[in-house]
Formats: sequence, C-alpha cells, structure tokens
Amino acid sequence: MDYRFSLSGKMAILFLLLLSFFFVQGYAQNVVNVNPDPEGEPWYVGGVRALTADEEIQLASEIKEITLENRNCRLKNFPSEIDNSTQDYFRPIFTQEGGSCGQASGVAYTFTYEIDYLRGVSAALPENQYPSHFTYNFLNKGSGDNGSWYTSGWKIIREIGCPNIQTYGGLYPMGNTGWMSGYDNYYSGMFNTVFDYYSIDVGSEEGLMILKGWLVNHLDDNSNVGGLACFSAGASDMILNHLPLGTPHSTDFIITNFDETVDHAMTIVGYNDSIRFDYNQDGQYTNNIDINNDGLVNIADWEIGGLIIANSWGLGWGDWGKSFMMYRLLADSNHVASKRVYILDALDYYSPDITMKIKMAHPSRKELKFTAGASNDTSATSPDKTQSFIALKNRGGNHPMTGFNDSIEFGLDITELYSEMNDYEPINFFISINEKDSDNIFDGSIINYSVLTYWDGVTEYPCADTNVTITNDGLTRISVIIPGNNFYPPSNLSSILNNRVIDLQWEAPVFQPVNWEVYAYKFYRNNELLTTITDTSQFTYSDINLDDGTYNYKLTCVYNNGVDFHESMPGSEVSESIILDPIAGAGHCLFFDGHNDYILADTIDIAHKSFTMEFWTKKLPAGNDNMVIGHGQWGKGHKGMHYGFRNNNLYCGFYGDDISSDTAFLDQGWHHYAMTFDTATYLQSLYRDGKLIKTRTSDTTYYGTGRLYIGAVSSVSRYYKGFLDEVRIWDTVRTVQEIRDGMYFPPASNAPGLLGYWRFDEPLGNKSFDKSLNQNNGLLMNFEVLHPESDLWVYHNISPDSTLNLFTGYGQDSVSLTFHEALAPINGTLNFDTQNQILSYTPLGNWIGYDSLIYVVDDGITTDSAKLYINPGNFPSLNNPGIENINTNMDLDFTLFPNPVDNKVFITLISTASVEFQLNIFDVNGQLIYNDELQHVKNSIEINCSNFSVGSYFIELSNSDGRQVKNMVVVR
Repeated sequence: MDYRFSLSGKMAILFLLLLSFFFVQGYAQNVVNVNPDPEGEPWYVGGVRALTADEEIQLASEIKEITLENRNCRLKNFPSEIDNSTQDYFRPIFTQEGGSCGQASGVAYTFTYEIDYLRGVSAALPENQYPSHFTYNFLNKGSGDNGSWYTSGWKIIREIGCPNIQTYGGLYPMGNTGWMSGYDNYYSGMFNTVFDYYSIDVGSEEGLMILKGWLVNHLDDNSNVGGLACFSAGASDMILNHLPLGTPHSTDFIITNFDETVDHAMTIVGYNDSIRFDYNQDGQYTNNIDINNDGLVNIADWEIGGLIIANSWGLGWGDWGKSFMMYRLLADSNHVASKRVYILDALDYYSPDITMKIKMAHPSRKELKFTAGASNDTSATSPDKTQSFIALKNRGGNHPMTGFNDSIEFGLDITELYSEMNDYEPINFFISINEKDSDNIFDGSIINYSVLTYWDGVTEYPCADTNVTITNDGLTRISVIIPGNNFYPPSNLSSILNNRVIDLQWEAPVFQPVNWEVYAYKFYRNNELLTTITDTSQFTYSDINLDDGTYNYKLTCVYNNGVDFHESMPGSEVSESIILDPIAGAGHCLFFDGHNDYILADTIDIAHKSFTMEFWTKKLPAGNDNMVIGHGQWGKGHKGMHYGFRNNNLYCGFYGDDISSDTAFLDQGWHHYAMTFDTATYLQSLYRDGKLIKTRTSDTTYYGTGRLYIGAVSSVSRYYKGFLDEVRIWDTVRTVQEIRDGMYFPPASNAPGLLGYWRFDEPLGNKSFDKSLNQNNGLLMNFEVLHPESDLWVYHNISPDSTLNLFTGYGQDSVSLTFHEALAPINGTLNFDTQNQILSYTPLGNWIGYDSLIYVVDDGITTDSAKLYINPGNFPSLNNPGIENINTNMDLDFTLFPNPVDNKVFITLISTASVEFQLNIFDVNGQLIYNDELQHVKNSIEINCSNFSVGSYFIELSNSDGRQVKNMVVVR
C-alpha cells in the first residue's frame, strides 16, 4: 500500500477527496495545506510551478550548467551512501510559512549549509542560520499565497547579501509581508553572499554521477564534505511508501512517485545506492530491465538506488522531515521539473568596500524601482555606469516600504559599481528612484542619502539634499561626491603580437599619493590575475605559450606606505588576437602511457547519426587493444563504440559489428587516421593518410549515448599508448577529398558538422579545450606528463656532442615539401631530409651557449616558418678562471630577466641589503665588454644589450667579500 503524505502509515480518504476538489476547481497552483492532520504542522504546496518553455530558455541562459572543467573530481570510487544532513553544517528541520518552499530550500537549507561549510561553523547556532523570508518577501508580491524560485533568491543574495537569523529575528518574524529596516542590519548581511550557482541535468546516468560527485565532495577530490542541491516536483499527490521488509533501510519512507503538476521545492541531502522498490511487481529488484517499455534501458527503469531529501514540512513528515526518493524519478520531467537540480557556490569571506545608505518613505513599494549610478564627472547630472537591484525593482506588492510602515532605512553594496570607475579620481554617486504612478495617488520622499567607504576605517559622505520629494510617475535622482584616492594606475599600456607571444610594455603612474610608493604591478588577462611583478623598475612583460583566441590585458599598481597596501584600478585595456598556425600539428600534443591515461569529456550526440572521427598519432607498440576513442555503453552491442587499433590494425567496433584494416601498422611515425559511418547505408570506412583502406556494411546503425573518452573505451580500459594530436569528431560523413584537404590544417570552430575538436595545444593544466562551438572540454585523468612539446615546437634541448632531428611538417599526400633556411644557426649546421621531412641540427665542436635559427616549409600553396631556440642540455665547463661561477657572497645573489635576452636585460639583487659592488660582463672568451660601479638600491639595473652580438655572456657582481656569476644568452 502506498501513502500520500502519510504520518506513521495513516491513510486519509477525506484528504484525497479534498485534493480532487482542488484539482477539479483548477487551484493546483494555489498555496494550500495538504497535511491530512488538521492539528498537525502545515504542509504547504504551490510555492513553485513548472516553467513555461520560454521561461526554461531564459533560465538556461542565466544559469550555467555545471561542468567538470574547473573541478577536481574523478567521478569514481564514490561511497555507496552519503547523508549530508548529519553534517554540522545542516540546520535543523523546520516548517515553512506560506509558499516559501523555494527559499526554504534555496536559502534556509542550502545557502546556510554551503556558507557554513566554507567557514567551518555549526548550523545549529542562530548566528550561522539564514532566513527564508529575507529573500522570499522581496519575491512574493507581499503575500504568502505566491511562490518563488530558489535561484531568484540566490540572485538577490549575490546583489545585496543576506542577514543571519539572529539579525533578521527568525525565519519569518515579519510574516510574508515585512521588509527589514536598518542600515546596520543590511550591512551585516552583505558579508554573506553567493559566488555563483549552476544546474545539473540529472535525466541520465551521467548527470546522476555529477550530482553524486557534488553530494560526496563538492566535485573536489581534495574535499571530504559534499554539498546540497535544490529541485522542484509535484508534491500535491506524491506517493510515499515504506521500503520493503528485508531490504536496506526497510520501513523507512520512500517517495515512489511525484504528481505531474510541479508545485513544491525540496532539498537533496544525500543518496543511497542500496535501497530498492519493486515497481513492476515481478518479485525482483533490477536496474537492467526495460520496465517502462520504451525500448531503452536507462535510469528511468531503475528499481535500485535513490536520493535522500529534506523537506520544509517539519519533523512530522516522513522520517523526521526526511525521506528517500528513487533515482528513476530524476529521469522524467513529469516528476522533477526540467529533469534538473540546482547547486550553489557560496563565498566564505566577502567584505564590501563601498555602500549606499538610504532612508526614505513611500506608501506603495511595488511602484518603485531603485538604481545606483556613478560618474567621474563631478558636474554630471546623470550617471555613466549603473547598477540595478532586482530585490528593489517593483517588488513587494501594494504595501508600504516595510510592509507595515511607509518609512524604511536600507543599505546597498555598490562595490561592483565602484570597480568600474576610475577610483583615483572623484566619483559622483547617484541614487535614482523611478516611480510608476500614473494616477498620482502616492507621495513619498528620500529622507537621507549617503555613501560610506570602508577601505580606511569607515567614512560617511552625506548628500546635502534631504527630504527630497519623490516625483510622481517619474524619475527622482540625487547624488553625492566622494574624493578620489590618488592611487593612479600605470600609464600607456601597449602590446605587440609576435607569433604566439604577446609583449606588453607600460610606464609608471603619472602621479603617486604622498607617502606611498609603487610596490608591485599586477597583470590581468581576460579578467583573471596573470602575474604579479614586484620589480617596479620593470616595464615589460612577455606572455608566452598562448592558445588561439583573443586576449584582453589590464594592469594595476599596488601601492604601499609601509603599513597598508592598496591596489589601483586597472589601466587602459589592450587586446590581441592569436592567429592559427598554418600547420595543424604545431604546438603541443598529448602522450598516453597505455596504463591509465585518458580524457573524460561530456556527452556527445552521435546516436542514429552519420559521423566521422579522425586523429594524428605517433603510435607506440601496445597489446591487443589500443583504443583512441570510446563512447556509449561498453559491452552493449550497437550502444557502445570503440575506435583505435586492435593487434596493430586500424579498427572500429560497434561491439560485435566491427571493421578492421587488412594491414597491421607497425611504424612509429606520425600518421593521420580517419573513420566514417553513414547511418543511411550503414557503410563503415577506414582511412590512413587520406587514403581509403577498407569499407564494410554494418548490421544496423549506431545508437549509443554517453560521454566521450579519448585514450580509452567507456569502461575505462583498453588504454591507448602513443602520442595523439588533432582529434576531431563530425556529425557528417567526410568525403575523401575533405579528409585530405582538412587533415593538415585546423578547421574553423564553426565548421559545419564539427562536434568536437581537441588540439592538445594547452601549455599546461589538466584540461583539453574543445575548439568547436560546443566547448566540450575534456578532463585529463591520471596523466603524469602533461602536454609535451610536439615535433614542431620552438624550444629544444641538445647535448653539445649530439644531433637534433625534427619533424618539419605535415606534407600533403603526393605533394612534396621544400625547405630552406631563413636565419642560419651560429653555432651549428643545418640539413634537410626532404624525403622523410626531417631537419637535422648539428652543433659545432667548440659550441658554447644557446643557438637559434629559422626555417621555412613550403608545399607550393602555403608557407610556414618556425623559429627554434637550441639550448645545451649539458653546458660545458669554462676554462677561464677569471669568470668561473663562484658563489661566496649571498648579498650579491641576483636574478636576470628576461633570459634569453633580445634588447634589454634587468638585473635585480635578491637581498634587501644595501651593498656597493662592481658589475662586469664578459663574453665566452673572457673579454670584458661592460663594467660599472654601483650602489644597490631597490630598483633593478637595466642593461641595454642591443649592441651585443648573439651568443653567451657572463654577468659578474663582485666586491671585497666575494662574487656571483651567472650566464646570459642573447638571441634575436
């Protein structure tokens, strides 16, 4: 027997009749109490509703789907059960008021848990709990009969913060109508905020795994505490059963079905892989039978495993406010809204820099919209930049400002707005109130307005205008000016693009505040901190190893007065675009060790479709199965696909319906391989170096779904061994000509049919970026060597007694390549083997130091040049005792930047001691070519090397106590 909102197994027939009445009358979305016990705590539903198609599109555009790009989680070795409601960060179960389930789940449970987890504090204490109604009363039009969406509450918290229950006075001390008053109360809430929030598509096993990863460890293998998630479903007529006797957690409550009408939000706190319920009444519990008769076996058919949810209906519901819920309910949008759950990242610490304090009065808050604004023009009458607040945009219904009184005092965090202004200059801050009152029946006023800054104690700047009448059905705007801080940014930031290197240069700030000095420079690339330069005499920086794309740079100064630090606003923005290499294989590649290396990407859709898969590889000897690409379900017939090499033959299998080349490929050179499948004809085709080598007709089409694996099959086995580059997947059948023409050059990201394109050109990190528009970035798993240099990269090490051999480029089939020197090496000789496309560099017998050269590859259509720097791996000992490297005085230890050197080098003493020293520069023959006597100060020494010949030099710093000698190389 099932139970609908059962308490201790009691069935309420009257309750079911009442529910039938509500549905017949069309009141399913109204907030109603569905507790069959009239004396019990209210169980309100109707607080949320299913989204329309347009609303779902809007929500999807605003809320990012969680990906594993920036997460450190392997999605494996999870425990069989997790219950985060036992964590100290989970607040006690409570009873919601009115239709506040969205904020009860999103704020009172989830936000409380996530911020307390980050801060390591107990949610059992009121000062560490957060109220549902601070956000709910902004969203409910002033009535508990209306619902809200949890993400709307998170957006409000991200804009204005959230006070704790101690400050607010409880979960809902002012009912469903009241707004909090008091600037200090709002200011205290600004410290509690949200960083970001995301959705998870849980309609598949892959999505469930991501959700479980969040519940286990916040998708971070370095964490041992998981998080919570919010979801919505139809609770008016959901079915509660007891777990069967003799099964795990028998007699505990389990939700086996939701109503189709979405009307309630709840919170996921854990999972259990062992609970079970026999849906098809066949006397067994299975996850491998198509029990819903849709022709597929997936999560919707599972009878084993489920989630643990917490409700906001008090301790009388379920098992003390909690219940299990079967996994299978996730896979049906009639059960879980949009088949999605929502999670958030809180901020463990945040402190506002600048705020507004507004005291005002008005009898109808729903007629008002508030906007903060700013301008560096102190005479301006309107702002250049604005910041709006959804909490104060025609919100709260036709009630006075607090819900009970016309007068209210509140605060707004305008740190974000301030960050867009030139803070070293005075700023004019505006508060604008738009009143929508066409009948002119409401009168209000701005009683007081001020701006407060917190970077040097607390300073309040009051507006001279007080008791300003709010214009009826119009705009009211007043402002106050705060002085600039005189922390000027660097000046004249500029950039020069050179292949994949961006050289940046700048000048010192125009002015500096009294008693402060520039301590460091900070570079931001695409709004993320790139580097901090503490050598304040340095005015150049080179950003190297860049991927294709557009790069925006900003530069700030860090000032210091001996006690405090202050960072200026960013200087003038510069941007550059990196151009694609004509040769597709240039840059980096990936080495797969054949043991456990693989890449895990998101789901890729090739079921019932034609497709093409291609890659470049330098294959190494391996066992029977040496697979490059895996997809779908391993061992499930045409639901699983694996592509690579079997017994050294090029091979692609639909698990039992396979194609294999007639020839085994044993050589270890670079080659291009491709496989196509035509879903209309079932034709499978294999290609090597642009030539068709085998065709076969399969039994049927491929209909596998799931994540993409590179370097392994979907069972995470049959690992690949060798170097891989240029992996591409298309949802079309590429022709022979398209394969030949395209394999030597990178396709455009918007190329028709391109599903995924992985170049492996990232210089570092554990991600492989998908260059297609789908951005299906892969996570590198178990790699010990990340992104080795490809055979056509820039820097190469060589022993003085050896020869360096390089692969010079990919020549088109039947098209010969020609090569020539553009810049000859100085310390060696260069030879080309055009037949094998090999360049050989042999150092001279007396070679000392770095070397450089440029060569050009030409196939008659396209030319490409490469500049190489040759570095001796084992630098020979120097025979000249006058410049041998002895380290006897650490006060003279120094750094060189850059090295190798082009035109200028900066020498900076590491020690802060003030010492006199002699600076000498020798060439490799011991000839003195530069000298100076210097007194060490904080700034570096700049040496102009534009007149130095290319080669090696030795820089010596010495005094009566000893010397330091280091090698410098000049290359051009």
